[in-house]
Amino acid sequence: MPRQLTPTDIIHIGYQYEVHAYWGQVRVVAMALFGARVAGVTIAQVDVPVEGHVLRGVQIVATDAAGLVLHYDFTTPWWVPHLPTRQRARYATAHLADLAASVGSAFPPNLREALQALCEERLGMEFLQQWEDHVPRTWMFDCRTPPPVATQPITTAAGEALAADALIAVGREHAAYQRWAQMYDYVRTLYDPRATTAKVIFFSRYNDSTYDSDVRLEVRDAEGQRLYYDLHLPWWRRYGFSDAFIAAYDEAHQQEPETWFGYEENDAAELDYYEDVDTTTPQRDVRRLAELWLNANFIETPTRLDEDAADYDLSNAPPLTYPPLWIAAD
Repeated sequence: MPRQLTPTDIIHIGYQYEVHAYWGQVRVVAMALFGARVAGVTIAQVDVPVEGHVLRGVQIVATDAAGLVLHYDFTTPWWVPHLPTRQRARYATAHLADLAASVGSAFPPNLREALQALCEERLGMEFLQQWEDHVPRTWMFDCRTPPPVATQPITTAAGEALAADALIAVGREHAAYQRWAQMYDYVRTLYDPRATTAKVIFFSRYNDSTYDSDVRLEVRDAEGQRLYYDLHLPWWRRYGFSDAFIAAYDEAHQQEPETWFGYEENDAAELDYYEDVDTTTPQRDVRRLAELWLNANFIETPTRLDEDAADYDLSNAPPLTYPPLWIAAD
């Protein structure tokens, strides 16, 4: 008998198909550049120093079944129109130069642009000029074995079976809805109930010789006015803040509605303004809520992480194309 999928099931199945589809794109790129002997691929998104700035680039390492690193195979259909036969010997070890820098580094501009366009189109990689280094990211793929996906048909309430592309889209929809619901719960738990929009910003705060991963939240009402914690809400009562403290907190926000948050301050540090009140416990608990509902990760890293931001309309939940989905029983 068919079983109705939970939202978590749908997100997981959609992610499986998304990974499977990306694996297929990686395999296409690997075989286009290195030939049919490819068994494994490692892709790294790296920063390459270039005359006072850095270039966000890509390194690709392909190996055969024995684990040996492969050279570019200039006889594949992709290379033939791009690299004339008479020039191939000149670039026989070009992959080594590309491994030391970024895809296309060893080639003239027109071929470098074609290689980068292939990576951008198939792998979703971007080649950007920037001023600061970022943490490198690495992915590994076994080109011989595709990632697993659900084998049973996934159907709508009307019995319509969904194809892979539809399952990816539905999985993303449910993931977006889950993120929205978690943000909604977070704001409704801590903030002024007039809140209608929220912007969460994940950023890195410099801390001596390292960076701390941090979170900042910008909550606003329908008129765009910045809102802050509402210490009258039930969640805050556990800390026993005095009426005088709450009144002073509210008054401070009325006087300084746009300067209360320093640019490098995180959400949980806001209560530090009052030196005569111990806010260690509520700050810790706010961070725990941010980890639980906002997927925050308060870690220390040697280099700055890429800033990430997302906007939420708290008055309108993201739509779900197929709220109920079903899967055949095992």
